[in-house]
Amino acid sequence: WAASNKFTLVTKEEVGEGSELTKWTSAGKSKKGQVWHLCVKEGLHSWPDMQNYGIDTNTLILDFFDSF
Repeated sequence: WAASNKFTLVTKEEVGEGSELTKWTSAGKSKKGQVWHLCVKEGLHSWPDMQNYGIDTNTLILDFFDSF
């Protein structure tokens, strides 16, 4: 999907306790086209939080919106 929509990988970083945050942006580094994908290691149907996963999800969401 990334290539067909002209998105490029910007960064892939470990967050929390082994989870991974991957960020893509559209060609030309436009802030209007971004995708952030958080893959929570051993994640279940719950909100990933500091206590269970070592991830401050609320801050990640605010960081995403602040990037625009």
